[in-house]
Amino acid sequence: MNRQEEADVLTRTINKQYGLVRKIGSGSFGIIYLGTESRTKTELAIKVERKFSRKPQLPFESQVYKRLNKPFMKSMKPPGFPNLRYFGTDNDYSYLVMDLVGPTLESLYNFCSRHFSLKTVLQIMDQLVTRVEHVHSLDLIHRDIKPDNLTIGLGRTSGQIMMIDFGLSKFYRDPKTKKHASFETDASFVGTARFCSRHTSKGETSSRRDDMESAAYTMIYFCTGTLPWINLKSASR
Repeated sequence: MNRQEEADVLTRTINKQYGLVRKIGSGSFGIIYLGTESRTKTELAIKVERKFSRKPQLPFESQVYKRLNKPFMKSMKPPGFPNLRYFGTDNDYSYLVMDLVGPTLESLYNFCSRHFSLKTVLQIMDQLVTRVEHVHSLDLIHRDIKPDNLTIGLGRTSGQIMMIDFGLSKFYRDPKTKKHASFETDASFVGTARFCSRHTSKGETSSRRDDMESAAYTMIYFCTGTLPWINLKSASR
């Protein structure tokens, strides 16, 4: 979106109950705004993208959040994922309304002078593995695990590591038949170069192992402050 479009979005009321306050970030393909619910004044996160984007992401991402938040034991909601409040469209844009989360782990890492204790890193890893396990149990892979897509929860979820931005996620197997996606060696690059797996960087079809490899690189990054290949120049991917 250009500045004029971003300003235009701020004037809109979504589903007659959600207003936008200001831009607070951006995801894989959308702009993220701070919003409020008109009746309760509850602060929320609202992700916006053009309705007729070349490759719209929000419709699928909304379905992912619905799957992630489906109770797995009676009424017990799985921890670690923002609650989806609303998804809809108007003539120009698609809107994804979710619970507001806290700062990203990348922001917190910088705030802490780029140093986390080993105990902190292990506590993060413990929760991150649980999040990845739940995503994979639903036949999905995230495909962009990195510090910017992990946050701290707010309110009742404070202390929880929250996984966000499922705009690049996909099914690694059919949810009904459980048949795995076919293996390819010339797949388009997806994710963030510095945290992607070796297989992804070579153009191979993404799978569960690649999420785990990205999670491991994230923990190495928090332990050392860098990764060996950061700032390396290459003629190709």
